[in-house]
Amino acid sequence: MPNKLVITLLSLLLVSISVFAFAPGQFTPAWVVNHDKFSHMLVFFVLSVMLSLSFPKLTLITHLFSLLSFAVLIELVQYLFVGRGFSIEDLAYDFLGILVFYSLVFWAKYKDDLKQFFLTLIRS
Repeated sequence: MPNKLVITLLSLLLVSISVFAFAPGQFTPAWVVNHDKFSHMLVFFVLSVMLSLSFPKLTLITHLFSLLSFAVLIELVQYLFVGRGFSIEDLAYDFLGILVFYSLVFWAKYKDDLKQFFLTLIRS
């Protein structure tokens, strides 16, 4: 059974991201504007963590599809707003945040096997 607190936090995070993403540019805090690409990466890293904790039984493909769909939805809606726009670069940084999280998960799960694999490569 998914943790209700984590699901609540994930829901609040999704609402907060949507407010920032759909608000006019002048309402976006300066620290977000000045670090836009890092913010995209960080937000989608945290979203990946929260989604993984909220729904651990979902497949990796379902997680990736959900996260990337949300990223594309944000960009499509921003395209409709004056002063905002669709950005492939933003999507790339969103994907990078997701990729970093799942790479860390993969590494943590298979680190011993990877270590053996690379040691075998080096010795041969």
